[in-house]
Parts: sequence; C-alpha cells; structure tokens
Amino acid sequence: MRLAPTLVFCGVLLGLSAVPGHAQDVAETILPDRPGWGDAAHVLGLGVTQLEGGLEVSFGRDANLITVGQSLIRYGMSGFEIRVLPGSIVISDEDQGAVDPAVGLKVPLVHGDGPQVSAVLATTLPIGSDIFSARSTTGAATLIGEFALTSALGLSLNAGYGFPFDDFDDGSIAIIVTPGLSINGVQGLSAYAGYAGFLMEDGNAHFIEAGLGWRRTRTPSWI
Repeated sequence: MRLAPTLVFCGVLLGLSAVPGHAQDVAETILPDRPGWGDAAHVLGLGVTQLEGGLEVSFGRDANLITVGQSLIRYGMSGFEIRVLPGSIVISDEDQGAVDPAVGLKVPLVHGDGPQVSAVLATTLPIGSDIFSARSTTGAATLIGEFALTSALGLSLNAGYGFPFDDFDDGSIAIIVTPGLSINGVQGLSAYAGYAGFLMEDGNAHFIEAGLGWRRTRTPSWI
C-alpha cells in the first residue's frame, strides 16, 4: 500500500508501553519503537536485542484491514542500532497478502539526560504480495526527537520522508506525535497499544495497534 505522492499527513499515536530496563536509564523505559506507527529516539546499547510483534486494525478510506504478524527486530551495535522488519500479513475484505519487508539503521544524534535526537534510515525490499507491495525499492529518512516529561511519561516527535528510489520527488512527508507511558516490565516482556489517525485528501484513515516486546542483553563474543 502506498500513500498518495507528495501528500502531507499528520498522525497522533497514543501508546501505553511497558519496557524492561534499569532504573538509572530512564530513556530506555519510555517510548519503545513498534512495528507500526511512531518510533522513539532511544538507540539500543551494545549487545541488546529487542523483539516486538503485534497486530493492527485499520479502517477508513473505503477499506478495512487487519495486519497480523507485525514484527521488528532491533540489535544494538557500538554507536548505532540495526533494525529488521521481516514483514506482516494484511487481510482485507477481498484480499490478503504480505507487505514488503524492510531493513534499516538508527543513529543517535543527541543523547544524555536531556532530550534525545536520533535518525533512522530504512529501505524496503519489493518482495511482498503484488497487491500490497510498492513494487520497487523505497527509502525513508526520519528524524526523531524524544522528551522525558516525568520518569514514566515521555513524548516523541517523528518527522520523516518516504520516497521511491527511482523518483525521490515522488514521496510523502510524515509527522507523528507519540505520547507514551511506561509501566514495570515482567521478565523481559513488554506490551504496547496505540491509535493513529490520518487526515488525507482521499479520506480519513484510522489505525489501532497492539503487541508485545521482549528484550535480552548479551555481551558480544568479540568484546
């Protein structure tokens, strides 16, 4: 599924997330990334693996869709994070199929005790089902700012541009504001839920998503 070219759209995603982390690392307990809309600025530390998966229900724009198996694999390296989105299955009233998988990197730009800023670069692989595939390799560049309002409440702002590699000008701008609230994790597990609404020229679109996350830390063997 592709959004209309050169279309500016705004979304608000309200998430309730549980992310295990150490008490001294407040940023790691606020606003995790998710396979759906909205990313946080925090970059995983070296040797940290985080897996997230869930489902999404979308409606509006003359279509009702259920997306299952949404997944995101994150792995922290020295100074950046590797990201893999294996893909998911979309079920509509008339069709079903796989969306394009994606790979990417997240790089911290500003980090510390105050607001954090990072950049995400990603590319999709056009190997999904014909009806849900972009049918060409696409790229995306997103700038993310994250602000801790309290020790448990945070706010992030995503501003990004997605584009086909064969026509950079034929892209879409996305601005997504994400409030998030952290709760205590249980044995490395986390949960998230959220809503996103988009105002578009061809009709409004609504997205409801939920899922689980799991985190593990292991020092790489080469250290």
